[in-house]
Amino acid sequence: MEKSTLIGMLLIVALFFAATTLMFWMKIDSLSANSLELKAAVDERDIVIANANSNITYANQVIANMRANITQRNEIIEMLNQRLNQSYSDYENLSGILSETETELYGLRSEIDAAVSKVDRLNRDINDSMKWFRDNSILPPSLSREHYSLKSDCVSRGGDGVTVNLGCIPNTMKNAFGFNYRTDLLDDRLYSLDEMVSNSGGDCEDYSIFLAAFLNSIKQEYGGGGQIALLGWEQDPGSGGFFPVTPKGQWGYMDAKAHDLGDLGELTPYMVCYITEYDAENRTKAGHCVVALSRFGSVSTYEDLEGLAGSELFEPQTGEYIGKIGRDLILCKQGEDGCENRINSIMSITTGSDLYNFADSEWSSYSMWQESTSSLVQKLNGLKG
Repeated sequence: MEKSTLIGMLLIVALFFAATTLMFWMKIDSLSANSLELKAAVDERDIVIANANSNITYANQVIANMRANITQRNEIIEMLNQRLNQSYSDYENLSGILSETETELYGLRSEIDAAVSKVDRLNRDINDSMKWFRDNSILPPSLSREHYSLKSDCVSRGGDGVTVNLGCIPNTMKNAFGFNYRTDLLDDRLYSLDEMVSNSGGDCEDYSIFLAAFLNSIKQEYGGGGQIALLGWEQDPGSGGFFPVTPKGQWGYMDAKAHDLGDLGELTPYMVCYITEYDAENRTKAGHCVVALSRFGSVSTYEDLEGLAGSELFEPQTGEYIGKIGRDLILCKQGEDGCENRINSIMSITTGSDLYNFADSEWSSYSMWQESTSSLVQKLNGLKG
């Protein structure tokens, strides 16, 4: 083979090898570029996978929390179901109780109606009692004859007014009208002025009411026309003094002297009853009633009773002065324990329209009972409604 031919073949082989190498390196560069792109894609995929894993983890936590919440809510629902079932049971029980209560309430309303009727009757009785005291606080027209006789004998005119001889009044009642102290009447109660005249007397309560009424009549008749001097008497042992009780002075009390009780125009007469005997073993007591002359004026509440302290007292059966409230007779205070059992403690006071009584350490009266019954009726009607 010729040398030139060999060189040519070598040259061809070299060119082929060079071309092949160039193509190989080009292929390698292309593979390198693809590898870089693939690596970038893989890295991006890894990032996506990591994010996806993170999201999955968060989602799993959310799902776990939701499951826990669902479990808790299911427990709450179960508890509420139990309570609801209990409520249904309670409702049924309450419905039964309500039905029974309505039946009882119907009966209670009937009882309340009956109680209101009783209280209304009591209130009417109280009004009648208060009216009784008002009607007997002054001599009625039916006793005009007695009023005139007592005034003629026992009320004398003076320079600037009149003088009432308290000792004269019971004397005239006895001698002119046949009045006597009586405890033999069939029932022990307060008699009206007309009844006392019909009975020809009465006990200390009747005498006290009659004397107080006569004094109120004199006060009404002579009030505003000058002084109305009240003259009683008191004992004056060994003095030899004489207090006349008859119009001409032919009869009276020895070893006695006059006692000025003041101007009737400035005084209000009250009947006062007090304890004279008390048997603690048998829990029995006896008492007596007299007339008190108060400068306090009108008594309308038990608090006003304290204003009677210092009022002078006289015996209606004789006209004798016997002392003062607060000094000789005890005026019990509201809530004073045991006062109603003490000798000389006042147990009742009669005004022109009411009766105050002390028992169980408390003062009570018709007006106080009337106020209580009115309040009770309101409460009963409120219950009925």
